[in-house]
Amino acid sequence: MDTLKALSQQLAGGEVTSRSLVEMALQKIGDRSGEGGRAFISVTPEAARADADSVDRLRAAGRPVSRFAGIPLAIKDLFDVAGQVTRAGSRVLENCAPATADATVIARLRAAGFIFIGRTNMTEFAYSGLGLNPHYGTPLNPFDRRTGRIPGGSTSGGAVAVTDGMAAREPSARTREARAASQPRSRASSASNRRRAAYRAKACSRCRRRWIPSVLSRTASVAARRSMRS
Repeated sequence: MDTLKALSQQLAGGEVTSRSLVEMALQKIGDRSGEGGRAFISVTPEAARADADSVDRLRAAGRPVSRFAGIPLAIKDLFDVAGQVTRAGSRVLENCAPATADATVIARLRAAGFIFIGRTNMTEFAYSGLGLNPHYGTPLNPFDRRTGRIPGGSTSGGAVAVTDGMAAREPSARTREARAASQPRSRASSASNRRRAAYRAKACSRCRRRWIPSVLSRTASVAARRSMRS
């Protein structure tokens, strides 16, 4: 997709509609020959279509809307979206209760009129820069899929989604700030956040014991092969 500025100008000028942008994104996500199945953990097509139609009706009626209203975004699975479960790329959180409120960044994006297409894959708990995920799959790097190179992370699914036109953009953040913004700042929620943080820390510890030895082993193997060639 084009830049946010270009898309906003096209929407304002009637060159495209929000519904057409959403359908384009959904078509890319659903393409079985592409990476949508690994780039996204979940997709919300009906909600996205309904939001797009609402924005298009407002524009058609000449009502004032945000310059970015109707542009489809992907949401990293690290941010709370009201009514959705925040898994952080892990299976251990998939049965948690849905978020009761939007994270701050999500609330601001929603107020600006952006449309949320779905939640994208990521490194489990954002605990790596490689982009690997053993639970939901690892989306392939768009610049060398023949070899099957990793996408990098932790925003692996978001990077692939934007590159392949499945969304215009995706917000990202350093993990600590994203988690801090996920819940209302009340005493009760602070206690809840501490419990969740402790639970995630244990899960991250298990992840660390599982992944780091494997990654170090592969790195040592690659270094050995290179030294033999030289």
